[in-house]
Amino acid sequence: MRDEAKYRTDLERHFLAETQRLRGRGLLLLWIGGLLWLYVVLRLLLPWAVLGADPDCGAPLFERIELGYEDRILNPCSVVPWPTLLAVLAVSVPVLVTGAALYVRGMVSANLSHYVRSMTR
Repeated sequence: MRDEAKYRTDLERHFLAETQRLRGRGLLLLWIGGLLWLYVVLRLLLPWAVLGADPDCGAPLFERIELGYEDRILNPCSVVPWPTLLAVLAVSVPVLVTGAALYVRGMVSANLSHYVRSMTR
């Protein structure tokens, strides 16, 4: 026969360890998503010379789009980085949503466990 009290405490300890792992993974994914957004902000606000790229280009957010004859863009510095930055933002959204979901799941599970323990004792 097993000891019920020991079995419950073991089960609760394993459950709380799992919620801790979920919260940790969620925070890690939130940090990664935040770093991706920081990368995008830095790429938008800093001139290219600071980033080691073309020294003639300024910050993409502040570059003016100049059109020439036949509606050709004369200054490619204002247009070139946008597809890459939008792709980074598109990748960061699922990472952030998954991180938030894991963190919330871990917090709710831990809180429910504490609530059930306080109601049953």
